Amino acid sequence: MRLFFGIEIPEKEREKIENLKKKINFTGKIKWVEKENLHITLIFLGEKNLEDVLKCVDRISVEPFEISLKGFGVFPDMRRPRVLWIGVDKGKEKIVEIYEILSKKLKSLNVEEEKSFTPHLTIGRVKFGKVSLNGLNYESEIFNVKEVVLFSSILREEGPLYEKKKIFKLEER
Repeated sequence: MRLFFGIEIPEKEREKIENLKKKINFTGKIKWVEKENLHITLIFLGEKNLEDVLKCVDRISVEPFEISLKGFGVFPDMRRPRVLWIGVDKGKEKIVEIYEILSKKLKSLNVEEEKSFTPHLTIGRVKFGKVSLNGLNYESEIFNVKEVVLFSSILREEGPLYEKKKIFKLEER
């Protein structure tokens, strides 16, 4: 089962992002992330057994916190854009902390750690062409993160289907 940990964002922000997509100038083709699938990925596990993951991660000892989203970027760079994203502003350090906690807990499952983890929300994948972010701005309201979700990802021709497998309420240490 393809699994990943993520943070959901409020519906109000999803709506704002959906409207913003229409203002992005690009040549070529972008596969947009569906509004209902917008989230912040904490760690992608790939094909793993759900029970094995749940044995490694039984809770996440981090207090609930506030985050905000701000700005745009692309991976790997503007010359070869592949992933179009919105950055995390407030709360970035807490998200990195959760990523590090999950990485340690999942070490026995041989989950590949990212060389440099950048908290972000993917809004599209550039299939080919160029993207211009000039003059675009995005700034979310501050919102609370009270849980982390373990999702499964089922790949389909019309786009991935994400299912919540377990919700981890954030709690004090």
